[in-house]
Amino acid sequence: MIKNFFLIFILLSNLFIFVKPSSNKNNSANQLSIPNLQNNNLITNNQVTDNLQNFSNNTLWGDKGLIPSINDNVKIDSGFNIILDKISIINSLIINKNSSLLVKENLFISDNLKTENGSSFILDSPNYENSIINVGGDATFIGNIYVNTFFNLFTNKTINIYGTLNLNGIYFVNSFTKLSGHQYGSYGSVIDYRNITEFYQNSQIMDHGLVLINPACDLLLKSSAFTFISSKMENNGNNLISVDNSGLILNNSSIELSNVTIDLKQDSMINCNRNSFIEIKSSIFKKNNSSFVVQHNSKSLLLNTDLRFYNMSQILLYNDSTLDFTKGTMQLFDSYLNIYNGSVLTLNGELESFKCYNKSSVEISHLGTFIIKGQLNLFDSSSIKCKKGSILTINGTLVHNQNSFINSTLADINLFGDLLLKDKSFVQSDRSNFNIMGNLILEDNSTALKLKNSTFLVPGSVIIKSSMLLDSSYMFIKGNFISNNKLPSNFTNSRINVSGDVKLNGVLSFNRTNIVTYSNFLIRGEIIGNKMDVQSSGHFEVGKNASFLCNQCILDISLDGEFVYDSFSIIKLNATKINNRKGIVRSFGTIHIIRGSSIDNTGTFEHSSNIFFGLSPNGMLKDNNLNSSSEEYEFIEKAIISNKGIWRCIENEAKDDNVIELPFYNNGDLEIHGTSHTEFKYLHQEKGSINLLDGGSIGSNTSIHLNYGSILGNGTIHGNINSSNGEIGHLFELNDLLINGNLHFNSNSSRIVINIDHDQSFSKIQVNKDIVLNQGGAELIFVIHQEMTRSGELEFLRYNQIMGGDFDKIRFLIYDPITLTTKHQNDLNDINGCNAFIKKGHRSLSLLFSSCTPKTLQFYYKYIFLSTFMVLLSVVSSVIILKRHFIKTKYMYWRDRSRESRYIKRNNSNNSNN
Repeated sequence: MIKNFFLIFILLSNLFIFVKPSSNKNNSANQLSIPNLQNNNLITNNQVTDNLQNFSNNTLWGDKGLIPSINDNVKIDSGFNIILDKISIINSLIINKNSSLLVKENLFISDNLKTENGSSFILDSPNYENSIINVGGDATFIGNIYVNTFFNLFTNKTINIYGTLNLNGIYFVNSFTKLSGHQYGSYGSVIDYRNITEFYQNSQIMDHGLVLINPACDLLLKSSAFTFISSKMENNGNNLISVDNSGLILNNSSIELSNVTIDLKQDSMINCNRNSFIEIKSSIFKKNNSSFVVQHNSKSLLLNTDLRFYNMSQILLYNDSTLDFTKGTMQLFDSYLNIYNGSVLTLNGELESFKCYNKSSVEISHLGTFIIKGQLNLFDSSSIKCKKGSILTINGTLVHNQNSFINSTLADINLFGDLLLKDKSFVQSDRSNFNIMGNLILEDNSTALKLKNSTFLVPGSVIIKSSMLLDSSYMFIKGNFISNNKLPSNFTNSRINVSGDVKLNGVLSFNRTNIVTYSNFLIRGEIIGNKMDVQSSGHFEVGKNASFLCNQCILDISLDGEFVYDSFSIIKLNATKINNRKGIVRSFGTIHIIRGSSIDNTGTFEHSSNIFFGLSPNGMLKDNNLNSSSEEYEFIEKAIISNKGIWRCIENEAKDDNVIELPFYNNGDLEIHGTSHTEFKYLHQEKGSINLLDGGSIGSNTSIHLNYGSILGNGTIHGNINSSNGEIGHLFELNDLLINGNLHFNSNSSRIVINIDHDQSFSKIQVNKDIVLNQGGAELIFVIHQEMTRSGELEFLRYNQIMGGDFDKIRFLIYDPITLTTKHQNDLNDINGCNAFIKKGHRSLSLLFSSCTPKTLQFYYKYIFLSTFMVLLSVVSSVIILKRHFIKTKYMYWRDRSRESRYIKRNNSNNSNN
């Protein structure tokens, strides 16, 4: 029954939307001054008589002497139309069906007024003063009522209107009224409610009319409908509007209410439609299983109003409509808020202005916009759903409690505050943009953040105590990213950019994910990566008892970056690359390489632990395809270490040996510090240096390949060395090297460099096995301090035997310790004033200096020669000065004689010609 009523109601309301106005009457109700009638206007029951006056002819009231009096009970028979044009006072009035009464003057009825079905009660008073209908008893209208001008009805009891009220004027509802029929107000019509009015299965349509609600006047709608077409409803405050299984529909109309209580009960609705406007101020707005609809470019304003919706109630905004909610509270209890098709809901509230309870839902879709200025709280599995181009903007804080959530699809969410998740709440996003200007906090281990194909911008910090799921998404965190969770978090096909600190403590899985960090990146839990890229320009640390497991990953340490992993940490890499680009790596723990992983260092790599390939005896799986006896030591899928920077092997606290099982290609500086020993499976040097400092040592299961560069320092090499174009020792460095193996020179471009200082301290090289000279041998270079002038024997090379010949080229270089420049010295009889030659002993080579002239004598000889030269130069100059007159005279004589001789020759030549 209720559903059928609403169907008819909606059809009628939509029908009247398209009714074309038939007149242009001006609505003058707004200018009317309507007096209040006093109780003494009513006729009391003690005036009632038993007389009955029947009108059985079609005539005027009072015609032919039929003038009813106060004692008359008037009845108008069927088929007669009566006109009342004089003020009358009667006891009662009955209008039978198919008859009518046209009232043009005041009518006072001491008892009851009743109109039968099919009758007509017509009000056509010329002015307000003549429009009074005063009933002492009940006024019951079963027939139709037509108000052409004014209808000012009073009763001591109840007005019951069951018929149709056709309003073309002004209807003043002064008494308690019950309406169960239909009211239609045409152009310029006004209904002025001044007393409690109840509507039962009633429908009312106002077309270009006005509804006024006066103070202390309550409207109660039960299974009824109000439709406003280009009309207006307003009140003067302190009213109750109760809508039960009923509806208010506005089409191009407005409702302006203040200080009211609006109570929408079961299956009720307010529909603000087609450019309509609703304004509610300082009121209470309650709904129970009802709807508040704003659509088709309509607007609603709720100011300082408390809005509470219960039991499946709905707020629906459609088609470019707006709802502004200012300085109030909006609370949803198991209710819905839907914003669709370009509509906008704006909440300008205080702290905690919007709360959702009991599985309430907010849905924003199809370019809808929801703007909240204040705090939004979600409780009891409540939710916000943003879809298809919608926008949610919160200028405050969003708090999720008790399994509540946000679900965003193809939407934008802007939060200018904090997003706080607790009690099994979560955020889920698909192809959306999140912009959180504050902080994102997942407070306990029951919450979750799920992003797919989305962008998540957090200028603040992200604090996770639960799980986070990113799939094909981008997250930018300007502050800190802190994860301290027990539940696993997964990141897939995503990018994470963090300007602040990253602290990960828990189980986090990164699959095809890129992480960029500019500050500290600290791992305290378990990190599992697959095809993950990490770019760190700050401090990247795998902390104590943490694990970093990566498959096909890339770890980039940029300029000024740092990568540190603790001695108790676990790092396992498979087909992974560590690129240290001008940064620093500090390795205190063991790295386990399973397959195809590589380390490319162009910065500084400080190593004090092991790098195992395959599974070591502690449980890592070995690769049976490896052949440790092969000099090339081929590893599967190019698992290598390439050093182009500085690689420092540092003694660890336990003073254990360091093991590097990956092929090590050195093109930079490999430094062995302290007394530590580093064991290589394969060591190949293209250029750069291997520098043994402070007595450290290195070893290799295969020959150390020295294509270019040098081996120098003070330490021990365990294993064979194959040198193609490299050098043993280095310019200006005193070396003390022990080679426990063979030293092979495969090119005459190879060389041994022996440095001799001014005090005859010198480089020493001891080869416990053989020196093999192939392809023309190697070059032997002595670099001698220019102040070394002492005689002596310097045993610089010891060996078991030399095979393949002798050193084919020996050079002596004298160097200046200040400028570090050298000059070549070919004369072995003058090496800093000494005679030098190489002495071959038993399994050794020595350099002998003899007949040395001390530097002091060399200085004296140079001084005496220079002095003698200066004396001779002075004597010659003095002789020239003393004999200058004689020289001048001789010169002038010679000149004159030369001129005379030329003159004589010229004359003789002329005479002969003549």
